[in-house]
Amino acid sequence: MREVACICISAGMALMFIVFGGFNDRVMPAEIRADLNSKTDAQQTAVLLNNASSTIPLINLKDRKIATINIGSTYASIFNAMLNNYAPVAELQLTDASSANISHYTTLIIQVNAESLAYPETINFIQDLQKKKEVILVGYGNTFALGLLGSFSAPIIWNPETSEMSADYSAQLIFGGSTVHNRLKEAVSLVYP
Repeated sequence: MREVACICISAGMALMFIVFGGFNDRVMPAEIRADLNSKTDAQQTAVLLNNASSTIPLINLKDRKIATINIGSTYASIFNAMLNNYAPVAELQLTDASSANISHYTTLIIQVNAESLAYPETINFIQDLQKKKEVILVGYGNTFALGLLGSFSAPIIWNPETSEMSADYSAQLIFGGSTVHNRLKEAVSLVYP
């Protein structure tokens, strides 16, 4: 009986060591601080524009068929994974975004970076889509790229930070998982003063 008690105590101590001592080498305070700082940066710099009709946050999700199209976003997979936590979202490649392929979607979320907006083809593509569908534009990078979107009337979420956290946070904004009250820090055009 005494041997069984010793084995139980030894096993219990080993289990406690594994549970409590085993995490110390996996959780680095510096990494936690960096993640928190990155999240704070994303929250403090993101802006929501053209949302007078309160399209964002999306509601009535059961009546929507949502797809996302990536045009140059580095962290599209993180963004899409967060979107899919809220509702089913199809991922379309730019080459697959023909009229036939987007016809059964009600809402298109387009991810861009500032560099991709430098191409007139990108601007024309986005403007054509907003004539046919409900479009939400999510962009990252230099805020002055917004000056190229003066004729764009659909909601825009823009984050000058290009990071995993900004992609994650931007996706949360679409469904109301987070809120944004920031304003542009500088005037980028007459439309976005």
